Amino acid sequence: MTTHYCYTESPLGRILLVGDFQGLSRLNIQEGPAPLLPETHWRKDGAFFMTAIIQLNEYFAGDRQLFNFRLNPEGSEFQRQILSSVARIPYGETASYSDIARAVGKPKAVRSIASAMKNNTLPIILPCHRVVSRSGKQSEYNGGLKAREWLMNLESGQYRAALEAQRLLETARNDTDQALNQNASATKATKAKRGRAKAATA
Repeated sequence: MTTHYCYTESPLGRILLVGDFQGLSRLNIQEGPAPLLPETHWRKDGAFFMTAIIQLNEYFAGDRQLFNFRLNPEGSEFQRQILSSVARIPYGETASYSDIARAVGKPKAVRSIASAMKNNTLPIILPCHRVVSRSGKQSEYNGGLKAREWLMNLESGQYRAALEAQRLLETARNDTDQALNQNASATKATKAKRGRAKAATA
């Protein structure tokens, strides 16, 4: 089976997506502590990930809370069970390692939970950034602590107002550019009409 990959830009920097027809298997934040290089046998194909890219852009813009495309996370069956529990943490909320351990029926497996978070190959989508220590302190994140902080701020709504203001500014700029272009076209048409009138009376 062919493994596909592509890069996409995000507020966290460049992201590498990897997957096949079984689903997306990797999302790597390239500016984090562990950038990933594509394997030589992987096929670069941006169109293959179009749905994922669109939904990620919607998420980063504050317009999406849930993802809806096929996933194929790497890891053992127990690690997948842990990540499935993590995926159920609501947008904008957090859970502790102990909470996840109890949810998977292994209340003493806190270290295993921490290991699964560290090795999560689909951060953001399987939102390990929402898993914190019991004290609420942020722990290690495989995308980097800056990326984790940005994601937490996004989901808390801190970036919503700024994003909306940016959209309004871009809309205003586009409207201004359109008005200027229309004015320039009208001026050009008027000059051309005057030129034809002068030529007719000459």
